[in-house]
Amino acid sequence: MSSNSLKKQKRKKPTITCLQKKSKSKKGDFFYQKKKRKIDAEEKRLEHVVLGDESSVIERLNQPDVHVWKKKKEFHDLSGESVEESDVEESDDDDNDDEVKRKPAWDDDDDDEKKNNATSTARQTSRFVSETPKWAQLNTTKKTQIKRKKRFSYSDDDDDDDDDNDQIGLAQSTGNYLASSSAVLPSSINIQVKRCSNLNKECSNYDLSALEFHSKSTVALTAGSDFRFHLFQIDGEQNRKIHSVLLERFAIQCGHFSADGNEIIFGSGHKYFCYFNLESAQLVRVPTIKNIEEHKMSQFVVSPDGRFIVFLGASGYMHLLSARSKEHLSSLKMNGSVSSVAFSPDGTSMYSFGSDGQVYVWDMDSRRCVHRFYDDGCVKGTCIAVSPNSKYLACGSDTGVVNVYNMDTCMADTTPQPRKALMKLTTACTSLKFNHTSELLATASNRCEKGVKLVHLPTFSTFRDFPDRMDKAIHFPIALDISPNSGYLTIGTNKGRALLYRLKHYSSY
Repeated sequence: MSSNSLKKQKRKKPTITCLQKKSKSKKGDFFYQKKKRKIDAEEKRLEHVVLGDESSVIERLNQPDVHVWKKKKEFHDLSGESVEESDVEESDDDDNDDEVKRKPAWDDDDDDEKKNNATSTARQTSRFVSETPKWAQLNTTKKTQIKRKKRFSYSDDDDDDDDDNDQIGLAQSTGNYLASSSAVLPSSINIQVKRCSNLNKECSNYDLSALEFHSKSTVALTAGSDFRFHLFQIDGEQNRKIHSVLLERFAIQCGHFSADGNEIIFGSGHKYFCYFNLESAQLVRVPTIKNIEEHKMSQFVVSPDGRFIVFLGASGYMHLLSARSKEHLSSLKMNGSVSSVAFSPDGTSMYSFGSDGQVYVWDMDSRRCVHRFYDDGCVKGTCIAVSPNSKYLACGSDTGVVNVYNMDTCMADTTPQPRKALMKLTTACTSLKFNHTSELLATASNRCEKGVKLVHLPTFSTFRDFPDRMDKAIHFPIALDISPNSGYLTIGTNKGRALLYRLKHYSSY
């Protein structure tokens, strides 16, 4: 035989006969059966430990009122060791006689750690929810319930609608919920401000020119030269749009709510003006007034007592119109040109400021100038504002200097010295606004990027952190306003956006 044939025979695997395969399978079956019997025996032992014998099960069925664990004198744990009856704790209550607690077979450190964590979390939570917060407390006295039923009930027989009527009444007015903060605004370097969603995020104006909060409800107004004005419901998150109106061929340059909040008055570059009635949802055009020789009626101010609408004319004229009838009453004149007008909180006095650098004080009952004084260092006045407590008078000039006077000082002298000269603005001051507590003054210039400063009163210190940390949002501030209870600050920019900020120190609106 050749060497190649021998190599092939060596490579062949030995054949296994059927007898050998059969013996091998029998051997595997033997070990499998042995292992199965062992598993079955272990399962029976576990059933005996957990459930007991069949005889004990029959005895338990015959005696249903007796608990299973009371019949047994001895127990076996999973390890097979016996447990004495003393390890079983029965309940002492008569109602829970069938409930018996067993001690655990071992203690796990992880379980103890979870229990400790749960206990500490519950303690921390209880500190915040142990008492009902003030905003969630309802006045449910009998007197208030009777008043609500009398005020909002639509029929005496329908008792099921009382709750719905209460809800309707709450939604109609927010006057009871606009509670101011009792604490004094602290004077520090920083002020607690939170950036909210844009006030007009649902519908922005192409060229924003009017921005104002409603004095009696959580509503804000925006308007622009795109012939439209919008109303928004302010909540800080959604700020949903309520209404939009198109004023044909009327580019809005100024817009204000009336003193009672029922109308919105608009001015433009025409000889006439318009107002929108919120109750009837009608837009009314007031025709040209014969006694007023003006080419445009674009800038005006509404008196807080609801008596006058003052339009700023040319050559220092100020035209007084009745806020109710929209009729012309009289015209006042000052030297130079008038740039800004402000009223005292009660509406009895008016302060005008203009190009000659003098402040004119007008008595609105007699409609005469009763006093005037020079603003210290001012060449041309641009803006003026009076604090709600009638304590401060702020005058802004074209150089960016804002002089803050004590009202008593400036009314007693023709050249009074300001209480403080604020020089944080580098361009002409165009907006001044006090908050309702007269402890915060917002100043702005529309000629400077990020030209907004917040000043604390009476320390006259400027908050440094605003608006530095929001540089990307604020461009050129066109207008600004503070909500009735100083909860929100809004700033209108040249991009048509009305930025909204939450002043955390004050109440919600």
